[in-house]
Amino acid sequence: MTLLRVRDEQDWDYTGPVKGIAIYLHQECEPFRLEFDKDLYVQQYTKTQFSGLSCHLKIIELLKKIQPYFRTLNVSDEGEFWETGDEKILRHHFETIKNAIEEMCREAPGARTKVKEPNGRISDLWKPSLKSK
Repeated sequence: MTLLRVRDEQDWDYTGPVKGIAIYLHQECEPFRLEFDKDLYVQQYTKTQFSGLSCHLKIIELLKKIQPYFRTLNVSDEGEFWETGDEKILRHHFETIKNAIEEMCREAPGARTKVKEPNGRISDLWKPSLKSK
């Protein structure tokens, strides 16, 4: 299996044996995946934007519970809840992104949001391509 990875803003995908689990919390949340390579390294992301705060909070709660089982567990939380535990900050981030997506939709007639890909990932915004004449 190939796992898409980034380090220092450079792609460094892994191809090889993988073991792990995918958790499906909500139809509008990307699967939460813990997929480990042969060296037990894991790097994943999960978009919770469309499923709401409760899914985001559940994922952070799970990560906090399993953290002691990792030598190191680095979490990058765009909502800042991992670092702060502050739901008000998380809610602000959710609203900011929601407003930005809505604005982009107004500027791009025919654009769609929450486009689910076959692998379970969800695109924030899909714009129809312009056909050449």
